[in-house]
Amino acid sequence: MVILALLGVAPNDIAADYMLSHERLPAHYAARGEDDQGPLLQAFLEDNRTTASDIIIDTLKSLDLEAQLRTGSLTDQDLMTLRDRLLTRATSPAVDDAHT
Repeated sequence: MVILALLGVAPNDIAADYMLSHERLPAHYAARGEDDQGPLLQAFLEDNRTTASDIIIDTLKSLDLEAQLRTGSLTDQDLMTLRDRLLTRATSPAVDDAHT
């Protein structure tokens, strides 16, 4: 979640991505021989009248992760390196061929 936010991914998109992972959790727990934690999570969310997506979105919107990490010595170079390694410019093969 932190890396996605640092890359500029919108909180709603991060929450949607996490919800895709959430759908796969019962199989993950079963493969590990563990009880499914979904019912406990669902009860917590219902008791607090919220959703997992809302918690993720609210948390991301309430934090300035970049500023927080800068207090721990994150630098502009660190951010640039992270973004260079993880973000790619989408290009069309036709566009690339026209420039060669």
